[in-house]
Amino acid sequence: AVVLRPEQLDDFLSSPEASGGTAPRVLVAGDDGTLRDGRALGGRPLGACADVSAPSGQDAALSLVGSAGWILASFGTDGGADGGVPWTMIPAENLIGACSGTSTSVAASVERAEDVQGLAHALQLGVAALCLRVPSGPTWDAAVSARDERSSAPGANLPSERRAGIVPGSCTRTRTTVVADRVCLDFVRTLSPSEGVFVGSSAKVLVLVLSEAASGSGYVPSRPFRVNAGP
Repeated sequence: AVVLRPEQLDDFLSSPEASGGTAPRVLVAGDDGTLRDGRALGGRPLGACADVSAPSGQDAALSLVGSAGWILASFGTDGGADGGVPWTMIPAENLIGACSGTSTSVAASVERAEDVQGLAHALQLGVAALCLRVPSGPTWDAAVSARDERSSAPGANLPSERRAGIVPGSCTRTRTTVVADRVCLDFVRTLSPSEGVFVGSSAKVLVLVLSEAASGSGYVPSRPFRVNAGP
């Protein structure tokens, strides 16, 4: 799918990309906060736009799951009170997870090229559409690359009933593998806010990384069974 602003619609519909056997679904994000069908006369309403740069916006977006056909999520341009880059992946993953298995699809408004890969593959599902400001530059190139990767991924074109599902399993052994920056550890029991895992080495730096028992940013509930060990 392609998500456009109203002023971009006529130019896109007259372009070669808008026709042919692989022509994408066209959505129009209006100034009134609605998403409309760009190919239908009058622009049939399909969903809503949601600013999820704050937890309250995420809650509003989640309330639309199951009732809106599409949710276009925008993440802001800065980190708000915390400074730095905006929260992107956590609210995106929350929306993708909530919409999985429902009639609601998630589109994401992308401002930075470095966010494209994460949004396209979040939770091994990714968003259903990306909204880019202009059809050129590094963000556009990253989106095209992500689209090609998804279309060529194993099982991408299989019907849902033929895709592998999740089944219970047992860990029978462990082995050393590649070096990673971060490891997510989920335990079979809950941890207190003062419990965690020691990470590092006694030869250099050994750090106690606490569990996610404490309340977080407001985007996610506490997870007292989990330790995110790494930067």
